[in-house]
Amino acid sequence: MLYYFRITLLVAISLFMLTNAAAQNQDPILVNNDVSSLLSSLKNLATSKSLEDAPVFKLSDKKTFVLNLNVEKVVQKERIFIGTIGTTKNSSFTLSFDGKVLKGHILEKNANRAYNVFSLPNKKVYLEETNINTILCVDYVKSTSTTQNRQVA
Repeated sequence: MLYYFRITLLVAISLFMLTNAAAQNQDPILVNNDVSSLLSSLKNLATSKSLEDAPVFKLSDKKTFVLNLNVEKVVQKERIFIGTIGTTKNSSFTLSFDGKVLKGHILEKNANRAYNVFSLPNKKVYLEETNINTILCVDYVKSTSTTQNRQVA
């Protein structure tokens, strides 16, 4: 009887883990049909500072990200964009474009969510949710004990 209970428990845990992993591995969301149009929008936003010109990433009917640009700079041959997401507190984005590939991330610290932003060879821009701790450590536990340096004699 104990054997069947263990097998049933093992199967139930396995099914739970599989469904949880499947929920996290969603397909990337197409957020822009062309990298160059997104870059143009960001460059225009740098000069106009009007939210009407801000690029918008639509994740679903209920969720969108409005990109508010704070910094645009060029480092070597890479163009970097840094900013905030709409009026969402503690949210930010960083995008970089090296002339071929767009990559970056969006962080929603208060919601403990993060998204990778990337382009593919078809020049379309995609977004996919990822574990925020792979980008920024937010679930750390502060140590209560102190460590002392030991001298080697």
